[in-house]
Amino acid sequence: MSEAPTPQTDAERIRLKRLAKLAGGSSNTPSTSNTPVASNTPTESFAPALAATGNPAPSTSSNTVITQKPVHPLSRTSAGQSQGSQSTPTSPSTARLAAGNNLAKAAARVVQSANPSPRTKQPAAPFAFEKWEEEAIQVVFGVALDKEVAHKGGLVWLKALQEEMIAESPDSPIRANSEIADRLLIGRLELDPEAMSDDQEQVSVLTSLPPNQTTFEYLVDCWKRLNAQRHVTLKKGLQPNDLEKVNALLEKLRDLIISYAGLTLQEPTMFPQPQTGKPLGAEELLPSLYALGTSTSVFSSSGDAGTLLDPGSEVEPFLIDIAKRFDKDGLEDVLGGVVRLVVFSPSLAGGMVHTTATLPMSISPTSWRSSVSALQCLFSIKQIAAMITGLPEWNPPVRDKDTTTGVKNGKEHEVGSILGMVMRLGIFARDWPAVLVGYYKDFDTMTASNREASDATLKSSLSFLRSSLFNIVNSVVRAGPEPREAFLAYVARVVQLNQKRAAMRFKYETQASDSFIHNLNYVLLRLAEPFMDAQYKQLDKIDLRYYEHSSRISLTDLTRINATPPEIEEWENGAGEAGPAPNFVSDVFYLLSAVNHLSTGPISSYISAIGRHVRDIKQQLEMMEKDESWRGGPAQAQVEAALKRGKEEVSKLHATLETIYVAILHDDFTSRCVGFASFVSVWLLRLVDPTKQHPRVTVALPLPEEVPLVFKVQPEYMFDDVVEFWDLMMKYKPTAFEFTGQKEIVDFSVAFLTSAWYITNPYLKSKLVTVLAIGVRPFRKHNQGILGGMLCTHQLSLNHLMMCLMKFYVECEKTGTHTQFYDKFQIRRDISEVMQSVWRDPTHRSVMENFTSNLQEFIKFANRLMNDVTFMLDELLTKLAEIKKLQQEMDRKEEWDALTQEQREDKISKLKSAESIVEPWIIYSREFLALLIEFTGTTKAPFVSGEIVGRLAAMLNYVLDQLAGPRCADLRAKDMDKYGFDPKETLTKVLQIYNNLSGEAAFVEAIASEGRSYRKSLFENALRIARNKVLMTSEELDVFEQFARRVEEVKQAMDEEDIEDFPEEFEDPLMATLMRDPVFLPTSKTTVDMSTIKSHLLSDPTDPFNRVPLKIEDVVPNLELKQRIDAFIAERKSKAAVARLASMEGGPDSTMDTTE
Repeated sequence: MSEAPTPQTDAERIRLKRLAKLAGGSSNTPSTSNTPVASNTPTESFAPALAATGNPAPSTSSNTVITQKPVHPLSRTSAGQSQGSQSTPTSPSTARLAAGNNLAKAAARVVQSANPSPRTKQPAAPFAFEKWEEEAIQVVFGVALDKEVAHKGGLVWLKALQEEMIAESPDSPIRANSEIADRLLIGRLELDPEAMSDDQEQVSVLTSLPPNQTTFEYLVDCWKRLNAQRHVTLKKGLQPNDLEKVNALLEKLRDLIISYAGLTLQEPTMFPQPQTGKPLGAEELLPSLYALGTSTSVFSSSGDAGTLLDPGSEVEPFLIDIAKRFDKDGLEDVLGGVVRLVVFSPSLAGGMVHTTATLPMSISPTSWRSSVSALQCLFSIKQIAAMITGLPEWNPPVRDKDTTTGVKNGKEHEVGSILGMVMRLGIFARDWPAVLVGYYKDFDTMTASNREASDATLKSSLSFLRSSLFNIVNSVVRAGPEPREAFLAYVARVVQLNQKRAAMRFKYETQASDSFIHNLNYVLLRLAEPFMDAQYKQLDKIDLRYYEHSSRISLTDLTRINATPPEIEEWENGAGEAGPAPNFVSDVFYLLSAVNHLSTGPISSYISAIGRHVRDIKQQLEMMEKDESWRGGPAQAQVEAALKRGKEEVSKLHATLETIYVAILHDDFTSRCVGFASFVSVWLLRLVDPTKQHPRVTVALPLPEEVPLVFKVQPEYMFDDVVEFWDLMMKYKPTAFEFTGQKEIVDFSVAFLTSAWYITNPYLKSKLVTVLAIGVRPFRKHNQGILGGMLCTHQLSLNHLMMCLMKFYVECEKTGTHTQFYDKFQIRRDISEVMQSVWRDPTHRSVMENFTSNLQEFIKFANRLMNDVTFMLDELLTKLAEIKKLQQEMDRKEEWDALTQEQREDKISKLKSAESIVEPWIIYSREFLALLIEFTGTTKAPFVSGEIVGRLAAMLNYVLDQLAGPRCADLRAKDMDKYGFDPKETLTKVLQIYNNLSGEAAFVEAIASEGRSYRKSLFENALRIARNKVLMTSEELDVFEQFARRVEEVKQAMDEEDIEDFPEEFEDPLMATLMRDPVFLPTSKTTVDMSTIKSHLLSDPTDPFNRVPLKIEDVVPNLELKQRIDAFIAERKSKAAVARLASMEGGPDSTMDTTE
């Protein structure tokens, strides 16, 4: 980081150079004070007020009214003292106070002598400008050329200058006027209070100087007296000619004072200074700036700090005068050091929250507010804002292989830049661990009221910080084209240096902090507000070829939504010659999207990582507590200490999550994020809408087959971050969508789930489903979730939701990841939640009926659903039996203690593994069974089709055997409530499915013909359990009883007609059963039964014998073979009928008599 400018050793050379420069054009800069201002005190009381304070009413800009407040005389004692300074302020002496009183009286006399107030109405006396001029200069500078005048007025006698002027013009009268104003000021500034002299008169001059007053303090006092003089003088009704001369003189004096004040800030040793150890130069301005954080100024909110410049009324006007005087003329040299001292101060480096260990003794716990307020004030002045953006520290360059300077990564850029140092403030525990100690110590044992109090305090601080940051950046953006460009370049460099934040794993210490990125995100959201209107009227202002027209953001190596490399090249080549630079709206939109990518995804991943870590620790603690072999042994103390550390770590992680929630779930932040996510989603839909009318006219679905290239080439994070944010808010703050954003979520989700070919990444589509699933979960007063009402009323949802969910249920079988087998269950569970939620709506059910008219498509969905139920219940019941076995082994204490430590740990690990599988399996199976009940209750045809009914029967009979058969006792593990599994509930759902399809002959036949699990006794036992446990109503139990009776009757009839011996050529090669409808597979030249190949193709669209892609339309009926099979079956049935008839006709006499 750069330091404040160091004073040059040759002070005299610098002084002469500046004097020459001032002589050439020092009075060209206008003052900020051109009009009179109001006062709360009458003119006659001005002198006493000035005498008491030395702080007269300041000057202001046009149309501004500033009220002067009296300040205690002792407030000046620390005017030049910087915060944290070790020097002790010196109280003003009697001489200093008397001098102030005399100056005040002189100011009053100046006005009275120029404009005497008559007691009776008389014609106004002419304004004596020359007399007023002399006395005004004397009062403002606090000097006189005459010893007697100085003594009477409490002024400083400029003895040396008087003698010099007499020598120059012995016969001319000596008086203070504008022509010698600069000599008067320099003469005063050159007086050295530490100088030694044999001249007694000169000694008296030096002793009359205010003790310990620095050059800058003197010049600030001059500036105040000038403002007071202007205020009092202009309050009188002067003639235009006189007013013009008065203004000219006051502006010249102002220019001189401000010029030397600026030079003193830059070069404090230019003039003699008291040897008191006070900070000099730029540091002298800091106390007044820092007081903005505790004053009644517009930048903060409480009392008078008693500083050199009143924070509420003088700091900003003084800085405005400095800025106007030195604009384009060395402002960086004058105030650059001040800016650096504020930005790189310990108060900002220490953060917003301190503990005793982290807070230096010289830093106030709230000093960060003072620094932020100081910067806010500095940036609020256009010239200063423009100057700051030109400092090297504004946007440090990036180090490359050819340079040895610059920043290497995002973290170095953050701590080395002006904005970075203030934007890195925050409450994220990963950045500021002191937050955990200061606000959330022992988080898990805190009361709810204490947590809420801590949350509220941090939210308040965060609101102040983010509001101030926006004001700073907004000032920069409005300061002019160059500062605006400097800010955009800064954000672009932040994006460039922090690309790794978007990776699944990155080194946090090399990237910008969470606090910095989220604060920058907030500021950009505020800048985007003007074009993110509720009607989306500004969408067309966004440059669709921004990435080609601007070099701010590089998409190299970034994944696009749906574009191949040749398509990307085609798009980039189509940009043509470079057009006009993108507008500010486009800059903010695309940069905000890039910063949001570095914010939303990483913090969501971090939350998930903390959650996993907490679960892991809790599991380890539970294992340690269950294995009590250490109790009473030599390792007891060590284990107990480990348990304590583990619990403390869990509490700390919970507190870390709380800081994240406070930061990202702040109402102000989330409402703006919701608006931006909605805006981006609508913009993306506009890209694919052929009419380009969305959202004025809702996009028509399905979308065109051909995906627009402009949509394809967009970076995938534009799509992903919108969905990721919706997912995050649905999980942790669904109320963010209570009044806005619901329609945009439904439009976006239904559109891209219906036209799934627009998105190549299955993860993105699954995230859309997850958002909908969380959105329909009940919470608080929302029985249908935050999205339930919109899904059941929005026309786009009513027309397309059920259909697109069923199609995606089938498509998500393969997600392209190594975890796709398990991923599909989570996706399908989310789909089933949404389906069940909207199933109660009659419109959705009617759409479902229309969809089932395409029977083959629905059969695919039903087949996947049935497969999932089969697998889930099978795995679940198997694992429950395994858990029970392991629990029984652990309960046999003698046998358990006899095992080695390694053997015990192995079994505990197996138990945990089985439990980790059971918990999600229970959730999934419950959802899938519920969905199966809904569909079999209203849409029966697909479930009794030849491809489905046999497998459905096998699944139901197998599950029923597990729940009501001999092995049902294996399901009674300990702590069943812990897993959320209720065997009775599952049995009830299975029986309900039987009842739903009990009237379908094909289903009855399939149940009867299923040879693996079906037994009459199984159904009888299930009925007995249902009656004893009152699992169903009496009417439902009667239906199941009648169904079981019919199944048994059909079973007996089928046994009589069973054909076991048939020619090999009639056998299905896959199922080893008699074919009834043989078909020829053209790719493998194999013949199978039609029901077999249909069932296979539901799960795998390939020929089962050579894995070549195959569709059901490709198979060829083998009519010749079917005729022979039909003839064979008819012959066998005829023979069986004859045999039965013969048996019936023969009666008892036809049997062999074995009684003899």
